[in-house]
Amino acid sequence: MTALKKSVWLLCPALLFSFISCAPKAPSFKSLPEGPIKHHLIAAAKSASSIKARGFKGATPPKTTIYFAAGAYSQKTESNTDGSFALELPLSNASFGDFHFTFHHKEKNSIRYKLNNIDDNIRKIAKAPLGAPSEITFINIHNNNALIISSDAALLYIIPITPIFSLNNQEAKTLLLNPHQQPSLGPRTLDAVYPNAVISFFNSDQLSLLDLKSPKLLSTNAFKEAHMRSPERVLALDADHYLVSFVNYDEKTKKVSGEGVIALIKRHENALSLKVSHILPFKNPYAFVAINSHELWVLCTGTFDLSSKTLKTTNAGLIKIKMSDDKNNFTISKQLPLIDFTPAEFAHVNDTLIIPELWGPRILVLNEDACDIKESDFKNSPSPDIQFTLATHWHDDIAMLATTSSTLVAYSLSEGFFPFPFSAPIPLQQKSELAFISNQLLMRHKALEKSLEEDYAQGYSAWALSHMQNIIIPLDFLELFGP
Repeated sequence: MTALKKSVWLLCPALLFSFISCAPKAPSFKSLPEGPIKHHLIAAAKSASSIKARGFKGATPPKTTIYFAAGAYSQKTESNTDGSFALELPLSNASFGDFHFTFHHKEKNSIRYKLNNIDDNIRKIAKAPLGAPSEITFINIHNNNALIISSDAALLYIIPITPIFSLNNQEAKTLLLNPHQQPSLGPRTLDAVYPNAVISFFNSDQLSLLDLKSPKLLSTNAFKEAHMRSPERVLALDADHYLVSFVNYDEKTKKVSGEGVIALIKRHENALSLKVSHILPFKNPYAFVAINSHELWVLCTGTFDLSSKTLKTTNAGLIKIKMSDDKNNFTISKQLPLIDFTPAEFAHVNDTLIIPELWGPRILVLNEDACDIKESDFKNSPSPDIQFTLATHWHDDIAMLATTSSTLVAYSLSEGFFPFPFSAPIPLQQKSELAFISNQLLMRHKALEKSLEEDYAQGYSAWALSHMQNIIIPLDFLELFGP
């Protein structure tokens, strides 16, 4: 391990200007009434055959009486214990729908919703791209800052998040991550627990420790164990413990040549050391999804056969890890092979894993208590033209799936594909010769460690990021929700 005596801190306005494009003027956002009714979780609109109203988990206090009227039709229901509800009226030419909520047996709240065509609203969700660094490899949002890696430039951008979930480029700072200009040393991913962050360098044996408060590069640490090459993902358990996946990629053959490895890395003052590592039964550990503070799933994508006309892998699988109470050790508690299925970035929704088929038309919907995988666990997309690249949890029982056709598709555990109000693909771009392939989808409330059941804060709801186009497209789901 070699501690860097000096970090390089770049504040040159000219350099920042060369990497950051001009941001468009921020659009206006809905202003919602405050109170126990969470209108950012309530949608009402016209579909092809009816007028629908839906409240998701947390929309109302438990057992709220809800009366909904549109034109000559009305319906009354009571919300579930989690505050969710669903209503449906015959289609009419009504332009507005009126809600009347009665909760705690006496308090009342009334409000009018405009009833637009749901497909028209869906097309308005994606907004103009944010001004951002001209090269974006990976984004982590932490402590109200966007930590953006530019791999080719070996830079970390630290950009404050604005109150509307945009980027404050005027106060952006950059940190040079390869000050000694080592060849072929490109930063890959990072994770942080303030003030510390650990960053991986693919096609190397190195991890770097950062101090985000100063900010500065504290040390670059080389791990000489033969089975620990090409660190990929980093998961911060706390400020002193980090899980890191090693894929053992061979630059000469351009293939994953070794076994997959998960290593527990410990921070001690300004350096990193190996606590314990496990060689995995599957190859290419690519993604972590935490269930709670001591359990997580690891997705191994396997070894890709690039000579095949279809994107196929071998030795892919799922691994469940359990951390010790002191986080100084871990065990593998479950392993499930993925046969003839190429997995993509996955989501944990309630007690279920939703795993898209990478550039394929299927998803695997798997209860995390399952001991094997059945054919019935696979769900086909509504169209063979809809092929997936990743999944992430939105809220309630709904996951958002990015596709190769520049759209997002919603999947509900209870309703399947296209649950109301996400009843059609959400286009992510209007016109472009190059399809927008989303590699990351960051939900605002999760990135800022908030609950969507809290009061609504004006601004964008999520970011869709394309590494291919180096673009961040902000999304406003309130085009579907609220009055």
